[in-house]
Amino acid sequence: MEIGISLPNIGPNATPDAIYAIADKADELGFDTVWTSDHLALPRHPALPYPYSRGTPRTLDADTPILDPLAVMAAVAGRTKRVKICVGVLVLPIRHPLVTAKLVSAIDQLSGGRVILGVGTGWIPEEFDAAGVSIKQRGAMTDEQIRYLREVWSQETPQFAGTFYRIGDMSVEPKPVRRSVPIWVGGNSDHAMRRAAALGDGLHMIDLTNAEAAQRIARFQEICRAANRPMEHLTLSVFNQLRITKDRLEESERNFPVTGNLDQVIADLRFLQGLGVQHVAFSPRPRGMDVPAYLRVMELIAREIIPAVA
Repeated sequence: MEIGISLPNIGPNATPDAIYAIADKADELGFDTVWTSDHLALPRHPALPYPYSRGTPRTLDADTPILDPLAVMAAVAGRTKRVKICVGVLVLPIRHPLVTAKLVSAIDQLSGGRVILGVGTGWIPEEFDAAGVSIKQRGAMTDEQIRYLREVWSQETPQFAGTFYRIGDMSVEPKPVRRSVPIWVGGNSDHAMRRAAALGDGLHMIDLTNAEAAQRIARFQEICRAANRPMEHLTLSVFNQLRITKDRLEESERNFPVTGNLDQVIADLRFLQGLGVQHVAFSPRPRGMDVPAYLRVMELIAREIIPAVA
C-alpha cells in the first residue's frame, strides 16, 4: 500500500514555509505522494453545506486562504526528487481544458513525470456562477475534458470536437513525460464510479470508514463489471482524515476515519488492503495544527505505519 500526505494549500497553514517544510519532509521520509486541494473562491453565504461533513452540517469559511493547487504543485516539483505530486481533486469544469492540459503537462515535465491528476465535477453553485459555467452541465463537461486531456497529451496534432470544447490543427508542446498523466476520479457516488470505470485510471474516494469502504468498493466492482472494465486495472485510493491517539478508543469514540491508536490505525489500513485499496492519503487532524505538530505526525506515520502496510 502506498501512503500519501496532504499539503495544506487551503487553510491557516497555506503558507510557503509550511508547504515547503511538509513537502520536503514527505520526500525525505519516504511518503509516496503529496496532495493539494482545489477551490477558486468560497461564497460568504453558501447555498449548500460541505458535502463530506460528518454529523452537524458545516460550511466553508469564505475568508479561508487558498493557494492555487497547480501553482503549489509546480513549486513543490522544483524542490523534491522522489515523491509523486498530486491534486485531489481539481474541479475540471471551472477551467478550460487547454489551460489545464498545458499546466499539468508543464508540472509533469518539471517533476520528471511525478504528477497524478485527481479530477472532480465540483459542487459549489456560487463558484460555477463566478466562473461563468453552468453547474447543471458539469458532469458532461468533466467527461469531455478527460477525453480532451488525453487527446492533447498523446497526439502530435490533437483533434477533438465535442459539445463544449474543440481543438484541431494545433501543436501543444511539450507533452507529459510519458505522454500521459494518471487521472484518478474523485468521489464516492455512483456517478464518480461510473466515470472512473469508463474514463479513469483510478478511483479516489473520500473519508470512508471500513464499513463504508467495503460497501462502496463492492458497488464499484458491480459498476466495473457492467462497463466491462476489470476493477484490477484501476488504482483504488482513499483520502482520509487521520487522528492518532495515545490510548485505544472504543468503537463508539471513533467518530470519523481514521482515528485511534497506532494498532487501530494499522488494522484499518490492513482492512482496506484486503478490499483492494492500493493507496491511502492522510489529512492529519486536528485541522489547523501547527507545522511542528504536523511534522511529528508525519514522522510517526513513517516510523510506525508505512513499514506495517508496505
